[in-house]
Amino acid sequence: MAENQEEQGWGSLDMLAALTTSIIAAFLAVSSILNNGSGDDLLTNTLKASQNWSYFQSKSIKQNLQQSHVQSLKLTASVPDINPVYKEKLESQIRQVEKKIAVYELEKDTISGLSKEFEAAAEKADKQGNYYDLAEGFYQISIVLAAIAVLAKKKPVWILSTLLGITAICFTCIGYIKFI
Repeated sequence: MAENQEEQGWGSLDMLAALTTSIIAAFLAVSSILNNGSGDDLLTNTLKASQNWSYFQSKSIKQNLQQSHVQSLKLTASVPDINPVYKEKLESQIRQVEKKIAVYELEKDTISGLSKEFEAAAEKADKQGNYYDLAEGFYQISIVLAAIAVLAKKKPVWILSTLLGITAICFTCIGYIKFI
């Protein structure tokens, strides 16, 4: 009689499996939301890094064109019988173009730094997502094992299910805490 009451109360395998499965499913939902967020961060930061590197490349092309222009102006200014007034105008233009080149170099440094920040943020989101992916796998296996435990009436299978659920919760927490 006491054994029959335990089977129908909180100590029954069905009730324990239902309770732990509900808790694990709730954590699975949280982990999925966090994983979606890290996936969004990965895509957004990868895109921003790519856009910035394209912008960097455009500045490099402009800088290279200006450098070619300076070389052409210097070559023209080095002609032996050049008119001194014309030579002074060329040298003035060379100085102006060299200033543009210096500005491009500063802009490229800024763009490069920003691009590297976006890349680092994308890498962080990718690593964080790996923890959430692993956790989600453990959650799903845990839920399946809980169902098997109830159907087969095997408490050791439920214990394994619970341990996998706890492991998944740990991976979710590590993924969250490690990358805050």
